[in-house]
Parts: sequence; structure tokens; C-alpha cells
Amino acid sequence: MRLHTILLVTITIVLLPKFLPIARILPLPIGENVRKSYDVLKSLKAGDTLWIPVLPTQEYWSMYGGVFIGIFTMMLENGVNVVFTGSGPQQVMDFNRLVAATPLAVQLDSQGKGYGTRWIFLAFHPSGESELYSLLSNLKIGLNDAVYNRPYSDYPIMTTLNDASDLKAMTGYTSDFRLWIRVYVDNYKGVFVPVYTEDFAVESMVWLGLGKLGGTVMGINDAAAFEKLADPGYPVYKPALEVASTNNLIGMWFLACIVIANIRFLDERRAARAEARVKT
Repeated sequence: MRLHTILLVTITIVLLPKFLPIARILPLPIGENVRKSYDVLKSLKAGDTLWIPVLPTQEYWSMYGGVFIGIFTMMLENGVNVVFTGSGPQQVMDFNRLVAATPLAVQLDSQGKGYGTRWIFLAFHPSGESELYSLLSNLKIGLNDAVYNRPYSDYPIMTTLNDASDLKAMTGYTSDFRLWIRVYVDNYKGVFVPVYTEDFAVESMVWLGLGKLGGTVMGINDAAAFEKLADPGYPVYKPALEVASTNNLIGMWFLACIVIANIRFLDERRAARAEARVKT
């Protein structure tokens, strides 16, 4: 097999998942912790509220944004409300990116059934531990929301929210497990499902073993598995699944190259031996 052929096939494999839904047919293992995360979030009932205090920034959106699109879509489909919080404008930018990338959220917003009814971004609040205790003891402490700066009384979603006991679960792009366990899980007995890179997978296993986490999504393979589980059945942004699919295809292609190279090597060696016997 010639070098240019190998390069052409490799480039095709890299681009294939971007244009074809091949990820749906490729095998992708679903880890136990990812399954737990999905099941916990899926079990939230209509009228419950999910809290998301941290979203991935632009830098990490291209890997983990699909997880939060899947979560947000699942909550909206199941009638679960979502509360976002943050300490400054950057968090609102991350929030706006999520809403714009979630087709169901865009649809609900266009019908006047989205922001303020199904989800809201509370007033900016410092992210220190003592400040978080203050926020969770009174979710209306900021008086006005962070996006439109309107009083909470304007938003139907706020009528059932008082303190963190009204937040049934939380998720977010964070590795600060201890902080969120202290301020939320231990105080309000809520369920915490963190999403982060694989660097903190070992630490997350410790907290899982202690019963402090409802599940975890740690790393690109977990993110791809969650995107597949949360697939709404119509096109949405699934960056991790694209990466995992590409890695799977490249792995299979390299394995095929190794097999083909070995077969060709054995054929050439047999031919050389046969030629040598003829000459003798």
C-alpha cells in the first residue's frame, strides 16, 4: 500500500464523523459512572430544579459543551427547571453559548416559554465559600437576574425557589468537589454530578465511594458516552462523540494497516524463498 493512499484514507477517516452520523453505529462503551450520572439526571421529575453554577468556558466548550447541551435538553424535555449562577459577565457568556446551541431552548425562548419560565440566571454572586452559603440560604438575595436585570417577581420560575433545598440536583464543569460537597451536598442533601477532564478521575472515585457524588463524567471518553446516552434524536452539537468516533476509526484503520503490512511481508518472504529454491 502506497504512502499517499494511507494518507488519503487517514484524512478521510478524520473528517468522516463530521459529515456522517457514523458515531451512532460505532461501538462505544458506557462506563458505570457515566450511566449513573445519566440515570440520576434523567430521574428528575417535572417541576424539579437543577442547579448549574459552572459551565465550560470557550476553551473547553469544544470538548465538553455537548455534555451540557445534552443535560439542558433532557431537563427541558422532562419539565425540569434549571437555575444558573455565576460571579460575572464571563459566566453569562458561557450561559448564552449553551442556550444558543440547544435547539429546544431556542424554540421555547421564541415562544416566550424559556428564560424566566424554564430557566434563569440569578444575580451575580461572589464564588467564595462563605458567599455561596449566603446565596444558597436565600436564592433571591440578589433581587434582580443577571441577564436582563429585572426583579425576580417578573419571572414565574422564581415563585417556587427560596433556598437550596428547592434545588434537587446540581452539575457543573468543576474539579472543586470538596467545595460543592460542603456547601450543597452536606447542607442540603442534594445530588452532585460533576463534569471535568480525566485529570481528576481518581479523586472523583474517592468521593463516589463515600456516597458524595451521584455520578461523574470525567474525560473525553466519558463525555462522548454521555452525549450518546443523551442524544435527543435530532442533530445537536456532539464534539466529544466526534473525537471518540475519529479515535475509534483511526485505531481500526491502523490495526488494518498492521495486518495488511504483515500479510504483505509474509507473502514477499514466501515469494523470496520460492525464488531461492528455483535458483538452487
